Amino acid sequence: MAIKIDIKKTIIPVEIGELEFEFDLGDKNMKEVEKKAKEMEVKATKFENLTDEESEVAEAEAQSFIKESFDYLLGAEAFEKIYEQTPNISFLADYFLQLVEGIGNEVNNRTKHTKRHQYLNK
Repeated sequence: MAIKIDIKKTIIPVEIGELEFEFDLGDKNMKEVEKKAKEMEVKATKFENLTDEESEVAEAEAQSFIKESFDYLLGAEAFEKIYEQTPNISFLADYFLQLVEGIGNEVNNRTKHTKRHQYLNK
């Protein structure tokens, strides 16, 4: 009698409009994402509680931040492809929040039954 173990995929498919991307759940990528997430969190705090004058100046920085974030998570030029589809930075910021939430939910769903996840949650 053979023991059969199904292989779990480490890729999360991501669709934004007509575009298709992939997010890699592999250990190496997840370690890099954790490091990058901390950097991005620090950058994101710059955009909270801005005055009107500061927000105009920060708009270019915000676009750069969102571009860097999309490209990091979904691959080079992901931002350009998405922006071409929806040329509005506010909409892209919303897409990014949905992406981050979706990736977090998918990671939790895929790992909640693993021994490692159960051990780490204790």
